[in-house]
Amino acid sequence: MDLLELRGKIDEIDAQIVDLYEKRMDISRQVAEYKIETGKQVFDKAREEEKLRRVKALTHNEFNALGIEELFEQIMSMSRKLQYRMLTEHGSTGRLPFIGVDRLF
Repeated sequence: MDLLELRGKIDEIDAQIVDLYEKRMDISRQVAEYKIETGKQVFDKAREEEKLRRVKALTHNEFNALGIEELFEQIMSMSRKLQYRMLTEHGSTGRLPFIGVDRLF
């Protein structure tokens, strides 16, 4: 197989990853709606730690486990970002676990 064919296969996989990411974020949006309705907090440290353990266990070597950990940390961060944004849009900023500042020194 030549380089162009290999890159074509990577492009196909990347399109699948984008599709799956958008599906995941849609479900994260639904999770945010549930949390807004029930007053639950966005960040659940135990849940995220367990998620990282489970996805790392699906890999076949240590290098991939580290990559998957980094990837899912970023994915979960984006999910939290979406959920915090939705909470803010619904006027729920009083429940956010941080204090807004105008600038950093």
